[in-house]
Amino acid sequence: HGFQVTDRKHYIQALVGAAAFELVSFLVLLAYAIVACLTASYDADQTENQFVASLNATEPYFVAYFALEVVVRAAAEGKKYLMSGWNILDVFVVLVSVIQLLVEMFNLAPLRVLRSLRMARILRSARLVHVLKEFRLL
Repeated sequence: HGFQVTDRKHYIQALVGAAAFELVSFLVLLAYAIVACLTASYDADQTENQFVASLNATEPYFVAYFALEVVVRAAAEGKKYLMSGWNILDVFVVLVSVIQLLVEMFNLAPLRVLRSLRMARILRSARLVHVLKEFRLL
């Protein structure tokens, strides 16, 4: 018999509305902000070591999570999803992050371009302020 489209949509809406989903999203965002700040400080010093390499190795996992989160939230909210400036920012940062990963994976641009693309990390971290305000309201 399987899921009907409306059953799937209700399931996705319930998932997105669950406190556990919000908590996981918050914790991943917090971890990402910490990693972004650490790598940004090393980028400023132009220091490359095993620690920095390990931090940079986490990027594809964060990008995959954030991309999945955008898809799930958009599926739950439908057209309303793009009515929020924060959601538009999320979509933009995810797209830039995917492009950055592809550029790095296929060595398609000089290192300077990659460093400027990394600033998109800070934009995503800025969302943490908004999320913290929402938690304070609860």
